[in-house]
Amino acid sequence: MPADYRGMTSNLTPNSSGLPRFTLMLSGEDALDLDASQSAPPKGLPQEHFLLGPHLPLAPVLLLGQSELTLDPTQMIACLQPVHLHATRDHLILMHQDQIDLTEQESARLLQIALPLLEEDFGHKPLYQGRLDWFIPAGPFSSLATHSIEQAHGRNIDWWMPR
Repeated sequence: MPADYRGMTSNLTPNSSGLPRFTLMLSGEDALDLDASQSAPPKGLPQEHFLLGPHLPLAPVLLLGQSELTLDPTQMIACLQPVHLHATRDHLILMHQDQIDLTEQESARLLQIALPLLEEDFGHKPLYQGRLDWFIPAGPFSSLATHSIEQAHGRNIDWWMPR
C-alpha cells in the first residue's frame, strides 16, 4: 500500500471481501489492485464504472450529451480528442486538454487538416465536431481498446496506447 494511504486506513477494519476500498477509489488511484498478469490498465475510472458499468462505450454517451443527433444503436462510435504530448528525454506524457485550450476556430481548422486522414482510415466523415471532441463511426477500429484522457493524463503514454 502506498505510504500516503497507510495513515488513512490504519484504524479501519480489514477488508475481507477482496474488493477495493471505496475510499481508495475516490482518490482516483486506479493501479492498486492490478494483477501482474495484466498487460493493460483497467478500462475507465472508478466513477465511470459506477455510473455506466464496465462495458458501456463512453463515446455515444459523450455524443448524446453534446448534440441532438439520432444514433444507430448498433453503430460503434469513436471519440477523437486533440491533446498535447509533452516530450521528455525518454518518453511522452499525455497532457490534459486544458493544456492546449483550443478555440472553436482552432479546433475546426485542426479537424479540416486531419479530415483527409480520418476519412481514409475510418472510412467515414465525422458525425459531430465539438471544440474538444470529434465523433466518427469507428469502422475498422471498433474493436480497439482505448482509455479516456481523464484516466491517462499526466502519465507516460506507453501503457495507455490503444490495443
